[in-house]
Amino acid sequence: MPQPNDCHVLAMETKNLDILPVKRHKASKKSGGAVDRISNLPDAILHLILSFLQTIDAVKTSVLSKRWRYLWTSLGYLEFDHCYFWSRHIKFWYQREFSEKFTNFVTCVLSFRDGSDIKRFRLSSFNFCNKWVDKWIDVVISHNVRELDLSLCPEGAFLLPHSIGSSKYLTALKLNLFNHVLEIPKTMVFNKLTSLHLVSLRFSNDGLARLLFLGCPVLEILVLQRCVYDNIKVLDIYATKLKTLTIENLELDDAGDDGLRQTVLKVFAPNLLSFSFCALYLMDRYVSLHHFVI
Repeated sequence: MPQPNDCHVLAMETKNLDILPVKRHKASKKSGGAVDRISNLPDAILHLILSFLQTIDAVKTSVLSKRWRYLWTSLGYLEFDHCYFWSRHIKFWYQREFSEKFTNFVTCVLSFRDGSDIKRFRLSSFNFCNKWVDKWIDVVISHNVRELDLSLCPEGAFLLPHSIGSSKYLTALKLNLFNHVLEIPKTMVFNKLTSLHLVSLRFSNDGLARLLFLGCPVLEILVLQRCVYDNIKVLDIYATKLKTLTIENLELDDAGDDGLRQTVLKVFAPNLLSFSFCALYLMDRYVSLHHFVI
C-alpha cells in the first residue's frame, strides 16, 4: 500500500534533481540550544510559508525533519502546474512517462489529504485526462475549496463537472480552456460564486452563455478574456449583483477575428460599478483599440 512519503519520492524523481544531504549542526552554547526556530512555529504559519511554493516543492520539505514530514497533507493552497514537471531535455518518447508521473503525483497528494479544508486549488495541465480531472475536482470540492483555478487543454468540448455546481463553499472560479468549447449541465447553479474569470474558451451558442450567467445569482466580478463567441448574435449578461465587468479581446484568431466583431453585447446589471472593455477591430490595414471604463 502506498505511503505518504511516496509523494516525496515521486516529486524527486519527476524533477530529476540531486538532493544534497541536510547538514545538522550542534547547538552552540551561545544559541542556548535553539537551532531550528522555524520548525517551532505553529502549523498555521508554516502553512503560510509553504503557500508561496509550488506544491511539488512543498512536498519536498518532508525530508527536513519529522516536524515537516506530514505538513504538506494539510496545505490550504495547492498548485499543480504541468510546466514545473517539464524539461527541455526530455525526449519525445519519454513524454508519456513524464505525464504519468504528473498524474500520479497529483493523485498521490490528494489521496493522502487530511480532513482540513482547501482554500485554493490551481491545476494547469496541457496533457488533459478527463477521467482524472473530474476525480481531482470532486476531491477538492469535498474539501470545501473556496477558489478553483483550472487551465486545461481538452481534446474536445469540456463539460463542467457536476460537483462544481453542488459546492456550498466555492466563491471564485477561473477557467482557461485554450480555445475549446465549454459545456455546462442545464441544471447547474452556482449559489455561492461571486467571482468568475473565463479565459480563451468558446461559447458555442447564445443559450449556453445566458444559462451560465443566470446560474450565478450572487456574481459580483465577471472577467471574459480572449473568449470566442461562435454563432452568438447577442451576448446577454444578466447579473443583478454584478459590480465589476471586464471584457478583453486583444488577440485575433486565424480568420482575423477577435471574437466580438459579430456579437452584440447586452448587459443588465443595475449594481454595476465598473465596466472595462478592451478589444481589437481590424479595419482595412489599420487596427484600432477601444477601451472604455465606467
